[in-house]
Amino acid sequence: MSHIHISHAGGVGDGLMFSSVIKEKYCKEYDMVYLDVQNGRLNWLFKTWYNDTDNIVFNRPPAEVTFLKRLSFSDGVNHPSWRNLTWERNGAYEEMVYDDVVNTYGEDYIIVHERPFDNMKRKMRPINRKHFMNPNLPVINVDGRPGHILDYSTLLENAKEIEVSRKVDTYEYESLEKMILDDNIRYSEVQLLHYT
Repeated sequence: MSHIHISHAGGVGDGLMFSSVIKEKYCKEYDMVYLDVQNGRLNWLFKTWYNDTDNIVFNRPPAEVTFLKRLSFSDGVNHPSWRNLTWERNGAYEEMVYDDVVNTYGEDYIIVHERPFDNMKRKMRPINRKHFMNPNLPVINVDGRPGHILDYSTLLENAKEIEVSRKVDTYEYESLEKMILDDNIRYSEVQLLHYT
């Protein structure tokens, strides 16, 4: 029986980015995958994200599994499946989350994910609302809302806009302007990602 021990960075975005390559590459190449991210920090998310995958365990492997694959950014984005996210969706709960928002704000709304600090307590820049295509619509920030991020799928699918100001996590932080001025980042690479 073949086994592999996988680890990667511990943010929710990292978990999202790496889930496709883990499922479509490693879970198909190995009989058992042990996914250990920061001593179980994302296990709450993985239980839903990998609910369609039988050969994965969210823990350190037994001692006889010695090979550790630490996934990097390039491992995630260089695999052809990296934008294909799959899991068994909980339609009833998604509908409840959606109905809660629609009953409060109406059917037309803008979704943002915005917070003052990241998980490492670094200051983050707010999303610039002047770029909203529908500035008069209610803005719903999903950060800190009850429920599971994956249960927001119906809410996201029906949003008039989804605004996210990021290309790479580093770009969200207060040092962005300094990084551009110091030529560490080309201004043309910084995008406002927008979905309508």
